[in-house]
Amino acid sequence: MSDVLDRPLAQAREVGADRTIRADRESGALATPQFDVAFEVSGSFAALKGCVAAAKKGARIVQVGTLPHEPLPFVVNELMAKELDLCGAFRWGIEFDWAVAYLSSRRIDVRPLISGQFPLRDAVKAFELAKDKTQSTKVQVVCA
Repeated sequence: MSDVLDRPLAQAREVGADRTIRADRESGALATPQFDVAFEVSGSFAALKGCVAAAKKGARIVQVGTLPHEPLPFVVNELMAKELDLCGAFRWGIEFDWAVAYLSSRRIDVRPLISGQFPLRDAVKAFELAKDKTQSTKVQVVCA
């Protein structure tokens, strides 16, 4: 897992990440081809370029994050030369049903990712916390 903030990296380690990379401090680690599969989930073009750089020859890159709508400069030759597969994954199909099933059966535990729970009357506070990525990962608004 890579990020530019310490908090998400610490949480990734807590839930089982084998390795974390602070992308703005360890950029060389991402420039070395080492991964067979890379997921870009932030919607950042820079992160997609990082995935291409960090992917081994013949690797697969899965684009999950929604990239900006304006045209992006992308050198397709990098995909060709490294024989990379770039595929998209729109996360609103069967994956939502899987996630609900996994949560309800407690197959996965997402509690370490929840930074706060707020009653509906405090929704504004919840959104204020949620927008501060140095303090939160996921924030819940609950109807109780």
